[in-house]
Amino acid sequence: MDLELKTEGFGEIEIWEGNQKENDRFRSLKPVRTSIRGAFGNAVFYELYTEGVTVHYCEYYISNPVILKVRTDLPAIELRIALQNQIGGTWEGIDSPSLQQDYFELSYTPFVKTRAEFKAATTYSTCDFHYDIAFLESMAKDFPVIDEYLESVDKEEAIQIAANNYICTPSMKSAIDYIEHNPFSERSQKYILENCAKEVLLSALERITEEEDPEKVFLLTDEHIDKLRKCKTIIEENILEMISLKLLCRKCELNEYVLKRGFKILFGYSPVKYHIKLRMDHAAKLLLENKLTIAEIAYTINYTSPGNFTIEFKKHFKCTPIYYRTHWKRFLK
Repeated sequence: MDLELKTEGFGEIEIWEGNQKENDRFRSLKPVRTSIRGAFGNAVFYELYTEGVTVHYCEYYISNPVILKVRTDLPAIELRIALQNQIGGTWEGIDSPSLQQDYFELSYTPFVKTRAEFKAATTYSTCDFHYDIAFLESMAKDFPVIDEYLESVDKEEAIQIAANNYICTPSMKSAIDYIEHNPFSERSQKYILENCAKEVLLSALERITEEEDPEKVFLLTDEHIDKLRKCKTIIEENILEMISLKLLCRKCELNEYVLKRGFKILFGYSPVKYHIKLRMDHAAKLLLENKLTIAEIAYTINYTSPGNFTIEFKKHFKCTPIYYRTHWKRFLK
């Protein structure tokens, strides 16, 4: 943990190993984990890395009211989200850093100097996405708010967008949960993390844009529609493969905002959910057409374990693969 962390009025902070539950969190993502404790209680910090973004997931178990002070000379380009309970305090260069539960803000500071105030509560939790400049620049032409933000970054001037004006969308909360609970193998985790980080950012930008300009209508051109149909064909021809949004954007020459929003308008699903739907429909056919075991079907459609496959199948069909195989006539419409 490349920062200075101390309490105000509560003695020393001790770095410790943490408990087994903390050690098991985000295991497939191989996080950098730091656990601390002191007279105030304890806290654990997870850093998750992929190209263009670092995710900082933090949980604080506070038994006595305390002020935690953090300082580092590194700049912070981040989307801050309060998941559980409101943390008060100050953030040098930003007027109102305190966030209510389930609210978010997009902020930049050329260095970090915070003073966070915790009241006694069972748990506080936050999830912060630190994006590279290039990650944001790719979206600037579609979201003017990013242009304003990047101008401040370029001038090394602190800026805060959203604060307690904007509450998290369901898709933001869902994407954060999916980072930890997705069923994919270790080799796929960096793509999962990258896609979820983009999902969260896009949802936040849409929420900001909608509230700033509620009359703005999203229009698809004929060129967009042709490219989105091409995207649909690519997914249909590769249902057993891992397909990233980045790959689809490149192959179809679309930015991610148009790809995700336009695809859902045209076809009723996001590209990722459409891909999962096709895989599950294919699995259902395999269940009826031959005598493959559940494990063999799971591996055939590139799931890493029968358990992960069963979880996804139940989400889609609201029953287990075994039940579907036995009662398949009930699912005919």
